[in-house]
Amino acid sequence: MGVNGLIQFLGSRFPDVFRATPSFECFGGKRIFVDCSILLQRNLHAAATAILSKKRQEYLKASAEQRQFIDTRAISREICNYAAKPLLRLNQQLRAVRSNGGIQAVFVLGSSITVRDLYIASRNGTADNSANVLDVRNPNLVPALRAFFERQNTGRLYAAPSEKDMLVIAQRLTDAFARVEIRQPDIAKRCVEFCQDDDCVLSDDTNAIAYGAPNVIRDYCGKNVCNTINQQKLLESMGPERAYRIISSFNTLEAFMQSDVLDEVLKTPTVAKTLERVIIFNLAFIIIQRNVNIEDYKQELANFHQLRQALDAKQARI
Repeated sequence: MGVNGLIQFLGSRFPDVFRATPSFECFGGKRIFVDCSILLQRNLHAAATAILSKKRQEYLKASAEQRQFIDTRAISREICNYAAKPLLRLNQQLRAVRSNGGIQAVFVLGSSITVRDLYIASRNGTADNSANVLDVRNPNLVPALRAFFERQNTGRLYAAPSEKDMLVIAQRLTDAFARVEIRQPDIAKRCVEFCQDDDCVLSDDTNAIAYGAPNVIRDYCGKNVCNTINQQKLLESMGPERAYRIISSFNTLEAFMQSDVLDEVLKTPTVAKTLERVIIFNLAFIIIQRNVNIEDYKQELANFHQLRQALDAKQARI
């Protein structure tokens, strides 16, 4: 998920882009949109693994008569409740900030998050022999759980919450006075769409960076030191060619070309040659010269769209 190698590239080439963020106090007075997708993936992994391991011990200690009934609904409910706890703690931390009027936090959840290949059972099983531990209507779930409890399983178990499960988690957050938005994936993109000015997105998905979030808070719930990446400093540091390669993947090149950042990167001596090579000669020349009216610019931009589509089609055939 995200732009492969982006964080490693920035860390090795532009370490100053990362600003250490030991607490949320410095974000007082700002809005933070929390991308819950990766957080929930990690939480569900930990929740399903821990709870099924506990249920296995209970199953092995139970009598033969007690083993006849496996309460799949209770297991599913417990996993969802367990997975929601880190989000609830995060909500408490955000609400605890008092500087500059506090933080306006919004938790953005998707209704179809899927945690693929969450191997709770055998890693040797095939995808056709897998079972979603949260799908209580699946007739194969009880046999799969029984095989797991008895250590005879040959399939995979994974946790993929349904829309109903997501609504349950959203309700838990709402009960804790959190503001929640339910959106379809791509959740990172939805978070960025909500942003204005100097808003922040809390996400470990590098797509949030590529989509242009003003500030991205990373690793807050991870093992590494929490840090924040500012978009303005990021683009100034990485330069136009690398920025183009990332931004063009998300069809936001035009927004980059019309931004104030372009005025700064155009000061680089090699920018003209770089733009001519990677963007299309005509459009690059017009932007560098800055001597055309808006209608001419729009026409050249439309021409660029057509040229880029033709180039993409040609590259696809190679």
